[in-house]
Amino acid sequence: MDGQELKDIELEIQNTHMKIEKAKNGIDYTMKLYNEYTEKYVLSKYEPRQKAFKNLELNKFNKDTLWIIMGYSLGYGIKKILDYIGEFRNKLIIIEPNEELLNYQMEFEQIDPDKITVFSGMDFDKLTTIFSRNNHQIALRKYCLITDKVYSYFYEKYFKQVNFIFENVRLHEELTYKFFEIRTMEEIEHTISNYNFITNSYSLNDLKQYKNIPAVIVSAGPSLSKNINQLKDFNGLIFVISRTLNAIYNNNIEPDFIFHADSNNVSFDLLKEDACLDYPMICTYHSNYDLMERHKNIKYFVTTLRPMCKALGVELNELSYSISVSSLAISVATYLKCSPIILMGQDLAFTNNEFHDKEAQDEQETQTFKMPDDFIWTKAFDEKFEIKSNNMYLRIKDVIEKFISTHTNIEFINATEGGAYIEGCSHMSLKSVIEKYNPKHKVKIEHVKPSKSNVKIELKDIILELEEVIDLIKSLLDLLTDIATTIKYRNVEDIRINYSKIEDFFDQIQQYTIYPLINILETSAQVQNKSHVTREIFPTNVETIENNSLEEMYVEYFSVVQVLQIDYTLVHDNLEKILESFKIKYRKG
Repeated sequence: MDGQELKDIELEIQNTHMKIEKAKNGIDYTMKLYNEYTEKYVLSKYEPRQKAFKNLELNKFNKDTLWIIMGYSLGYGIKKILDYIGEFRNKLIIIEPNEELLNYQMEFEQIDPDKITVFSGMDFDKLTTIFSRNNHQIALRKYCLITDKVYSYFYEKYFKQVNFIFENVRLHEELTYKFFEIRTMEEIEHTISNYNFITNSYSLNDLKQYKNIPAVIVSAGPSLSKNINQLKDFNGLIFVISRTLNAIYNNNIEPDFIFHADSNNVSFDLLKEDACLDYPMICTYHSNYDLMERHKNIKYFVTTLRPMCKALGVELNELSYSISVSSLAISVATYLKCSPIILMGQDLAFTNNEFHDKEAQDEQETQTFKMPDDFIWTKAFDEKFEIKSNNMYLRIKDVIEKFISTHTNIEFINATEGGAYIEGCSHMSLKSVIEKYNPKHKVKIEHVKPSKSNVKIELKDIILELEEVIDLIKSLLDLLTDIATTIKYRNVEDIRINYSKIEDFFDQIQQYTIYPLINILETSAQVQNKSHVTREIFPTNVETIENNSLEEMYVEYFSVVQVLQIDYTLVHDNLEKILESFKIKYRKG
């Protein structure tokens, strides 16, 4: 967002005013917004409290819904939602552009500020953080977005930016959660297969820091072939992504670390038979087992999901890593205090209408690749032109740029010589970088052999917990079947009694060490079953209904029970597979 756009939004806020007056009913207050050209009522002049959100079908939402409300509107509608769903911290996000007008409105309808999250003003980074804290509801589309036409009219540019931020967060979180759908069980299976490797792996804690030592991160973008041969003359640290190993080997470059993060077999299948893997590797606990087995050198396992490791009894270094393995390499370089950190092959765009360096893709990928129709133009490396990119690349770019912005004590250089422009980086040719920063002598990593195991829980104890939790979930599924039957026969008292038992089962499951694993499997099930839908609402455009009727209670209970049955049947089935994998690993020793 450029400076002019921020000025326009600031002007919009300054030029919009508010007037609060007594409603025609003589009891409540109403409000209108106005500028030098026009004025419009936000609320009814006659019955503002009664008619606020009057057509919102509250019975179609539950207590897990995230509410995002554009405009405080004296808090009448907000109060209705809180009265209906109960007061849950951070489940309501209220966005009011002008903080002064917000404070004045809040004097007319007292709402406990601890029960809601309120955003006002122009600190849009803060708004991004607020949305990101609610990533679960946003990614699974368990939210209700309520906009107001009058607010949108007077604060058009402001709410356009709010929606832009929300969409960015939503796309990022949905992309992240998409991996839950595709990869969750695959990653768990590879974690179990890697158990012996993890037990004897090295720790980053034992490495000394390499402060002010330059580190190059070699990624697999289509511009890699432009300058990879120049790395032979570089004496700093060389971190390479596993997809680049063929190119590294063919150019006689010796890396200090190989980085790998995926459970899929792409990098393994790409490797030529004579490609050398005889270098230390930093990888995630769920990295592809076949690649781990072929790799015979020192391994460092890291995690971005500490609860998952805790559930499996593993203690590893926790580092930032999102979407792309290059972000893990950047995270390690900053952990070691390297500077400058030099990016190459980091195109984040379809340079020359390609998506990877030729040596980092197999024949099938080359033949089947097609430029996406929904490509997005973004600023190019040289800043003179724009280049084609897409949502995924721009999400990775955003992750890297945010990482750079939080490490101002480290210099970042983009030496890709192609692809997208990366904010926060100096942009130079690799030749210029080497001339300026190359150490006189080759820097070597000093590895320290681990003195203790990374595994803190015996396999037999994990197996025992899995068996007990599986039995609990079987009982939960039986209970859900009983509740569905009592709902069918409209037996109110039995419904309430049995429904209260659901929480008892969840309380018991949460006591187990492996509970984070259950939580991840539940999220995966929700993503796969797609049992939650988006509700974007203009309150004036939906039908009026009567809330809280007995029939609506039956419908809501049945809906919740049905979703739990679908999700936890999948959780149960996946736990059975995990249990069998652990038993096989235990028998092998």
